[in-house]
Formats: sequence, C-alpha cells, structure tokens
Amino acid sequence: MSERREAVGQRHAAARDLVAALREAEAAVEALKSANDRFYRSDVQAEQAGLSSLRRSRERMFAFLTAGELIAEAPILSRILGLRVSVARPMPLIEWVDHTSNLDLGDAGGGAQA
Repeated sequence: MSERREAVGQRHAAARDLVAALREAEAAVEALKSANDRFYRSDVQAEQAGLSSLRRSRERMFAFLTAGELIAEAPILSRILGLRVSVARPMPLIEWVDHTSNLDLGDAGGGAQA
C-alpha cells in the first residue's frame, strides 16, 4: 500500500509536467503564428491577396506535418489522441518551414534567415 501512496505524488508531478509541456507547445505555436502574420503580410493589396492564399495552403500542410512530427516525437501521446499519418513519412516540420520560407521569399528576391 505504501508503494501505491508514493505513486500518488509521482502521478501528480507527471501530470503537472505534461500540462506545462502542453502550455509551452501552445506558446511555440502562437509564436510561429505571430511570425507568419508578419511573413505573409504586404502593404500592397494585390500582393496581399496572393500571400493570403499562399498562407492558407501552407497552414494546411503545417497541420499535416505537425501531426507527423507529434507522432514521431510523442508516440504515446499520439496514440492517446488517436493520431495517424499515412505510411509515407512527411518532411520534418523544421525543414519544411525553412524550405517554404526560401520558396516564398524567392519571388521577392530575398532569402530566409535561420
């Protein structure tokens, strides 16, 4: 019985750590969203329409790649959430963000910064 009682504190600490990690992940997603707000913004109305369309396309791919990354990095959590990705392994999320930054800046003659 004492072993079970000791496990109570361990369970509490593990749950607290999980919630903290989820909050940290949420903050990272918000930071990426903020960066995207600046990246896909133009003062030229005609250019903004194209950037908005491009951003919607990129956000759909982001959702797919994020699910793949979650499955690779957190398989237990992925199983709990019932996440599945096709057999083909998508490009790692960080590589995809860098790749699309270079592509999307290519039209403007710039290059992405790491």
